[in-house]
Amino acid sequence: MKKVILPLLLLFLSLTSAQAITLKVKEGSVKFDHGTFNALTVEILGVQEKEVNKAWAKKMKDYKGKVDKNKHGVVAEGVTYVGVHEYQANYYSKTKEKDGTVTFSVSVDLGGAYLTSSEHSSSYKNLEKAIIEFAKEVIREQVKEELKEAEKALKKQEKALEGLKKDKEKLKSNIAGWKEDIKKAESEIVTNDADQKKQAEEIKKQKVVVDQIRTKESQI
Repeated sequence: MKKVILPLLLLFLSLTSAQAITLKVKEGSVKFDHGTFNALTVEILGVQEKEVNKAWAKKMKDYKGKVDKNKHGVVAEGVTYVGVHEYQANYYSKTKEKDGTVTFSVSVDLGGAYLTSSEHSSSYKNLEKAIIEFAKEVIREQVKEELKEAEKALKKQEKALEGLKKDKEKLKSNIAGWKEDIKKAESEIVTNDADQKKQAEEIKKQKVVVDQIRTKESQI
């Protein structure tokens, strides 16, 4: 999945590099395991679903919530989220990953009523800002992780290049040595040819001696 997410994330960042990342929260009914309720939903491009749930579970724990996390969401009971609500509340989040985008929804049970923009305007706006900041933080963490992996791959490639350069220098040194060996061998070949010629003359002379002795032997 990372191989798919990284290009999408890089494309997203390149398209938003000239301006701040823009995320939009939508309000509407979302079906959770315990029923359908009003929720705040944001789409986060270029991140992994498991990382979104992991980060949200941590956030809920930071706000003293009793957290139960699964593959597609988090249930947090007894959350104390100052600025959003005065008393403890239960948070239900749901995630769905498709084509490198995670749809993240949050519904808040305030105790008898679920958070809505019409009935809890101030709390809704504060939670909306918090969700946008949360989404940005997840993206930032994903970018940090991707950067770490990219730098690791870069160092590996640079190390490989240095190895290739050393191999080249070694080959050049070998070639220089081989050239000296070839030059020496060529000189030895010339000497060998002269020695062969001299040896052939000696053999010719020795054959004459052998023939003379054989003639002498036949006359006895």
